[in-house]
Amino acid sequence: MDQYEVRKFHGWHYHILTLMLAHYFLWHLKIRLGKKVPTITPSQLRLLLRAVLPMRSFDIEMVIWLV
Repeated sequence: MDQYEVRKFHGWHYHILTLMLAHYFLWHLKIRLGKKVPTITPSQLRLLLRAVLPMRSFDIEMVIWLV
């Protein structure tokens, strides 16, 4: 949360919103998958989203493999 440089409220608001969505996504994965998947860091999440978002469909096994 400390790695941002903004000059106006809009930039700060965008950064915090993105941060909260990423945090929610991480916790949702952790709760849904339980101990099948290790806890991932935000940098790992960034790589995962870059790999998964361009795909039209994916399954949980592929996501776990990517992690």
